Amino acid sequence: MVRQLGFSDVVSNCGNQIWFLWGPDVRCQVLDDHEQILHVRLESNKWPKLLFVTAVYAKCDTIERRAHLDALRAVSVGVSPWIVGGGFNTVLSSDERSGGSAPSGIAMSDFHDAIADCALVDVGFVGSPYTWYSRHLRQRLDWVLISSCWMTVFLKMQVAHLELSQSDHRGLLVEAECTVEWKVSSFCFQHMWTTHSEFLGVVRRNWQYPTIGSGMMRLQQKLTRLKHCLKVWNKTVFGNMFDNVAAVERGLKETDEAYDQDPCDRTLMESNRCPAELVRVQKRRFRGTIFGIQHEGEYLTYSIAIKDSATSFFQRFLTAEPVFPEEMDSKHLEDGLTDEDRRSLCVMPTLEEVREAVFSIDPDSVAGPDGFGAVFFHTFWEIEDFRVSK
Repeated sequence: MVRQLGFSDVVSNCGNQIWFLWGPDVRCQVLDDHEQILHVRLESNKWPKLLFVTAVYAKCDTIERRAHLDALRAVSVGVSPWIVGGGFNTVLSSDERSGGSAPSGIAMSDFHDAIADCALVDVGFVGSPYTWYSRHLRQRLDWVLISSCWMTVFLKMQVAHLELSQSDHRGLLVEAECTVEWKVSSFCFQHMWTTHSEFLGVVRRNWQYPTIGSGMMRLQQKLTRLKHCLKVWNKTVFGNMFDNVAAVERGLKETDEAYDQDPCDRTLMESNRCPAELVRVQKRRFRGTIFGIQHEGEYLTYSIAIKDSATSFFQRFLTAEPVFPEEMDSKHLEDGLTDEDRRSLCVMPTLEEVREAVFSIDPDSVAGPDGFGAVFFHTFWEIEDFRVSK
């Protein structure tokens, strides 16, 4: 049966209730075999790091479930990236239950504490909000949880609650796309640069170099030159952001180990705030990922297909033959413009009008094709050496 399903090998836990199957290009090692969990380590050329996977089949009784929650805490030490999934047989809040009596507050508290202790994050889902059904009761009892490091390896990930079939539980389909091939990103002006003490001097020195031509041609030359300068400066001052994230994660691990030895140390408690902010940033980036797009009646979910769809759409849009409306009979239009109105339309806008237009743009708005957003011009508009009006 394993071969028929397209897998090469299988292992089950000691209770024979959790089955884990993998393909020929994956190496699997069982690290912990528990009555309610099966914890394995996966290695493959398809992803850049060792992956840790824990499958859960929890007991129905609250007291008995605590054994598997303690087992999760035990295997959580030193594992990253880590994904946990399966039937937890409990909800996290009353909103995840419909019908019947109120859920057990003790069970929800136990589950919440275990997730926090293991530093796991709920991935979310698409589909029905409930995964288990009885005649008068519906609950979300099946979960997929991940560590913050998992999001750095699999930036694009989605969990789908499948349709009911032979079981009273919905199946969970996890789709993850590895971000192993990092591409050089295009230039984008960063807000954080404006807070650095050296930044103003870097921009001013670069801006004073001579250019040819006049007007917008000079501005374009200055922006292009400054773009290359800021790329080098950013790498020198702020370094590689991915290396910075890895360093913070190592610090988090060291802090956790020290905190276990002395949980009353207030300095360690304060140092936990930075990693917590890192997790929040990763979650925001994760939520901003495009998981699917509708294209010509077909719903695309793979990154390459989504990219190709966007490319083909704009290629057709930008290369299509222009469609001109039929000539309009001007005699039906009322000429409401005075001679003064016509003259004003030909007058160059004043510097104050240009400034008002620039500052009306939200500083957090998306930057244009050159990578310089409104915050750049807001920051340097009043500086004499920078003035665009020149």
